[in-house]
Order: sequence, then C-alpha cells, then structure tokens
Amino acid sequence: MALEHSTITARRVFVTTLLNPKALLFGLALLPPGNHPLFPPRLAIFVLSVLAVASLWATAGTVIVKGTVERKARSERWLHRCAAIWLAVLSAGLATKDLLG
Repeated sequence: MALEHSTITARRVFVTTLLNPKALLFGLALLPPGNHPLFPPRLAIFVLSVLAVASLWATAGTVIVKGTVERKARSERWLHRCAAIWLAVLSAGLATKDLLG
C-alpha cells in the first residue's frame, strides 16, 4: 500500500481545528454559566487567551519550518520542553482550582 503525499492547506488546517473539541471542552469546564455576571469578562479573557496561544503556535510553526535541520531539531526540543511546562502549569492550575473550590 503506497502512501500518498498530500499538501497541508489552510482549508485542511481549518477543518482539523473545527473537528478538535479541546477549546470547547476547556471553555465549558472553565467558564461560569451564561447568566452569571462574571461570564462576559471571563469569556473575553478566554477568547483573548485562545487567540494568543494560537498566534504563538503559528509563530512557533513558522520558525520551525524556516530553520535548517539542525536548527529545527533544537527548535523542536525547545518547543517540546515549552509544551511540557505549559501542560504542567495548566494541570497544576486546574488541580489547585479544584482543591480550593
């Protein structure tokens, strides 16, 4: 069975992003109910956070693609470390939120 080489297009990235429910799940878990008085400002913070993280990931992807093989390997290691640190911080924050009630 031969694998076809397919190009990554903006449309494919968009569809894949739409099919990925992580942002929706985070939003549903972290935001108060829609009738809560703190809903609008927290929604705004959530949207700005999503935009900031998406921009950072897009920038990181651009940097990785433009680099040489050696530079790319260093960037990937750096990116993996940053992703691991971010996941640890997020997990600790969620655990603390649950513990503090």
